[in-house]
This record gives sequence, C-alpha cells and structure tokens, in this order.
Amino acid sequence: MNWPTVSGTVLVPFDFSDASKEALCVASKFVAKPEQVIALHVVAPLPPMAPGVVWSAYDEAKAAEQARRAIREALDKQQLPTAIAAVQIGDPARAIIDTAEEKSADLIVIPTHGHSGLRRFLLGSVAARVVQHAPCPVLVLRANAQAPPKSG
Repeated sequence: MNWPTVSGTVLVPFDFSDASKEALCVASKFVAKPEQVIALHVVAPLPPMAPGVVWSAYDEAKAAEQARRAIREALDKQQLPTAIAAVQIGDPARAIIDTAEEKSADLIVIPTHGHSGLRRFLLGSVAARVVQHAPCPVLVLRANAQAPPKSG
C-alpha cells in the first residue's frame, strides 16, 4: 500500500515513550522533508497551590527548556535533525489541537498507550479527545505499529 505524502506539516505529540518515537518514524514517511514534522511535548502545569505545599523548586520555563533539548536529542537519534521541536505548557489534548490549528497541520500522528477500563476513565484518553476535536485527519498508532513504506 502506498501512503500519500502531505504537502504541509505533520504534528506528532511526543512524550518520550517508545510509542512516540515510533510515531516520529511513521510521520517521517508522510513528508518530503523532515522540517515538515513538528514534535510537540506538552508539560502539564502544576495544580493550584494547596495549603502547606511549596512549588518554589519547580520552574515551568526550565522544565519546558529541558523538554525542548530532550526532543532535539530524540529527533537527532531518529535522523530528523531539521524537524521542529515544540513545547507547550497545558492540557495535552487541548495543546495538540490548538497547535494543529495554529500550524495548519495536514495530519496528526499520535500514539496511544492502550489504557482501558478504569484507568482510561480516570485519566481520559488524549488520543480520543484529539480524534474527536482535531482540525485535520488523525492517524492513531497502537503500540508496536509498523511504519508505512515510503512512497516515491
């Protein structure tokens, strides 16, 4: 099966898991140039301060910069040195959807971790929310998904 090449950008939500690294590999098969791939990591904000809790040791800006450096390293290892590394702070599903809209993404390639039952109910499914609200097509990859062959 030949997979089409997109002319614009492909957004890959990236959480440093093996599944998200595989999603980068799959996404690279849909683009002509690696710079069309955007790897997005979302740093969850700290919950509101509770009485007696001190968050002064945590710096969201530092966490975001560390994530950006780590994404760059992962992109280099995936042989995508010119892909875009992006980091946002917020709700993961909302940040993915908003980024797809802002960047006019042609495709989102998102891994799913396959949570089910109570865990999915309590945590929600980022992939499910993205599929439901995304402004573009979404390719959801199960763990151990095979990359499509490069069309040429």
